[in-house]
Amino acid sequence: MRSVSTPGSVLAAPRLRGQERKSYRRHTAAGELPPVVCTKLFVERGIMVTMRDGVRLATDHWYPADGASGKIMLVRTPYGRAGNAVLATLWTERGWHVVVQQCRGTFDSEGQFFPFRHEADDGVDTLAWLRDEPWGTGTLHTWGPSYLGATQWALAGQGGQDAAVIAQSARHFDAATVYVGGGFSMETALTWMQALEAQNKGLFARLWAMARLPARVRSSAMTLPMQLADVSAVGHPVDYFRDWVAHREPGDPWWLPMHFATDLSVVPPLVLVAGWQDMFLPDQLADYAALRAAGRQVRLIIGDWTHHSPGAGLTTVAESFRLPAHPGEPLTGAAVRYEIAGGGGWRECESWPPVTSSALWYLAVDEPPQAAPGTTTEQLRTAVSEAAVDELSQATSGTATEQLRTAISEAAVDELSQATSGTATLSHRVVRNRRTQRGASLGSGLLQSVPGATAEVSYRYDPANPTPQAGGRSLNPFECGRRSQRAREARQDVVLFTSEPLATTLDIVGTATFVAEFSSSNPRVDLMVRLCDVDERGVSHTVTDGYVRMIAADIARCADTLERSVEVSDNITKCGDTLKRNVELADVCQLGSDIPVEDTSTRRRSFVLQLDPTAYRFAAGHCLRLQVSSGAHPLHLRNLGSDDPVTAQHPTASEQQLFLGLTGCRLELPVLG
Repeated sequence: MRSVSTPGSVLAAPRLRGQERKSYRRHTAAGELPPVVCTKLFVERGIMVTMRDGVRLATDHWYPADGASGKIMLVRTPYGRAGNAVLATLWTERGWHVVVQQCRGTFDSEGQFFPFRHEADDGVDTLAWLRDEPWGTGTLHTWGPSYLGATQWALAGQGGQDAAVIAQSARHFDAATVYVGGGFSMETALTWMQALEAQNKGLFARLWAMARLPARVRSSAMTLPMQLADVSAVGHPVDYFRDWVAHREPGDPWWLPMHFATDLSVVPPLVLVAGWQDMFLPDQLADYAALRAAGRQVRLIIGDWTHHSPGAGLTTVAESFRLPAHPGEPLTGAAVRYEIAGGGGWRECESWPPVTSSALWYLAVDEPPQAAPGTTTEQLRTAVSEAAVDELSQATSGTATEQLRTAISEAAVDELSQATSGTATLSHRVVRNRRTQRGASLGSGLLQSVPGATAEVSYRYDPANPTPQAGGRSLNPFECGRRSQRAREARQDVVLFTSEPLATTLDIVGTATFVAEFSSSNPRVDLMVRLCDVDERGVSHTVTDGYVRMIAADIARCADTLERSVEVSDNITKCGDTLKRNVELADVCQLGSDIPVEDTSTRRRSFVLQLDPTAYRFAAGHCLRLQVSSGAHPLHLRNLGSDDPVTAQHPTASEQQLFLGLTGCRLELPVLG
C-alpha cells in the first residue's frame, strides 16, 4: 500500500544571502567537493507525510531540474527545516534529491515532541513514503549531528539506509548524556531545554534567551528539590525532563525504546565524526568499538572540537560526499583519522586506539618535617619554616626571611602539631601553601614518575557551595571546551598535583586511568579527576577528565558478584551502567582486585576510574597537573549527600582523604611513540 502524503508548494530554490552565503563559501572552500552539475534547483515545501498513527510530519523535498545522480539525502531534525538551506543547496547542486523532515511535535509537524521515543517508527514510515516516490529509488544516505545523529541511529537499527554520516551522537541517549558517571547531567538538560523552548520564537526573543542562558543555567541548577529545575529554567513543567529525573535507576526498561541499533548486523556502513571536547565522545567511541567487533564497515574521525565547533560541521558535510555512490560499495578514506590537540596535528591509523606505551605518574607531597613526641610548638615552627623557606623565598620579592619564616609557620603549625614520625598526614590547606615552579598557579602536591612517601591529603566538599565545572565536555556553549582553570584551582575543595616542567614533548593518545585510593564520610560520594596542561606562564587548561558517583550498594553488589564469578554477569553490567563506563568493569573484572570495594574498617575505597579518551600534546616546558575533587557542577549535578538526590533539600558536606605512596593514588597515561 502506498504511503499517504499531502503535496506541498513547488518553488524555485531560494537564493542564499548574507550569513547563508558565507556558510556556503566556507563549505566549498573546506573540502574537495564534487563539481556542480545543476544550478537550477526546486524545492517542494510543506509536504505532510502521514505516520502509522495518523500524525503528519512536515517535509521539504529539494531536487535538481536536471542532472540527477540517483543519490538521496535524508535529514530528520527537531530544529527547523529552514536552517538546512545551505546544505540542501550543496547536495542538490551536485545532483542529489534532498529530503528534510521536521520531527513530530516541532514547528509545523503534528503530534507531541517526546525526545527520541518516536524516531525509530517515524523514520521507518518516512522511508516507506520516500521509496514509494518515483524519484526515491536511488542510493539513500542519511546525515547529521547530535539529535539528527540519533534519528539516523534509530533508522540504522532497521537497516534503512545504504550509508550514513553520524556526528557527535550515540546509540544510547541516557548513558551518553543524561546519567553520565551515575550522576545527573543537569547542565545538558537545562541547556537543551531552554534551546528548544526558544527556537519557535522570533529572532529578538531567541537572542535574548541566548544572552540569559548562562545565568539561568547556573541559578536553575541550584534549585531544590532538583526536579523543579525545569520551572526555574523555562517557567513551566517540562514532561520529558520530569521523566528523565523519575527514571534514574540503572537498567530501567523505560529507556529501552531509546536504545537504538541493538542489532548491529543490519547497520549500514557508517562514518562517525567525534570531538575530543564533545559530550558524546566516550559513548561514540564505544559504538565504534561495537561496530568493529560486529564486523561492520565504519570509519572514525576525531577532531579537537566541542559540540558546537564549526570544524566538526565542515568535516561532517565533506564526508557526506565521500559516501559510496552505490549500495554495497566500501567506504573510502582512512579507517581512523584523529587530531592530536595542543599542536600535534592530524594522524591516521587502522583502528582506535593506536598502539601506545604506558607511563605511571604518582601523586605525592613533599614529606614535611616530623615532630617527635614532646616537640614544642616553637621547635615545630622552626622545623616547618626551615623546610619551606627555600621553596618560598622567591615568592614575594622584598619579603624578609624572618618574616617569611613566621608567615609559613603560622599557616602550618595547627595542622603539623599533630604529626608523628611515620605516615605523614597533611590537610589540603597545608599543602596548598606550597607554590609550584609555576609561580602564577598554586599547587597542593606533586605529580611524579616515582612513588613518594606514604601520605594522606584531605579536603572538604560542601554542596551548598559546589565545586564548579570550569569547561569540559559540555553542551553549554558558554562553558564548554579547554577553559582556564584558574578560578577552579584556587578553591579549597580542589586538590592539585603538578609535575616538573617536561624536558621534551609528550603525546598522550587513548584512555588514561586513575587508580583511586581514598575515603569519604559519605557512602554516596562523587569523584572528579581532571588532567590539565600548565604552560610557561602558569595558565592551566583542561585536557580531559573522568567522573563517577559511587554508590555503596552497587559497589558491594559488584564485589559480591565478582567473588562468585569471573564472568561479566548481569549484575556487573548493571553496576557498569551505574558507574557509566568510566569505571570499565569488564576490564576491572579481569584485574580481579581492582573491582571497586570499600574497606568498612577504615572506609578506604579502591577502584580504577577511566578518564575520557583524548589525544593531546604537552609541549616541552609545560607541566602536567591533576585535579582531584568531588564535583563539577552543574555539568554533573552536585552531590547533596543524600541517598535520594531528587527529593533532597538539605545539602550535607563530606570529608574526603586521598591516600598517597607506592600503593596509593596514581595516574596511568597512554603515551604515543
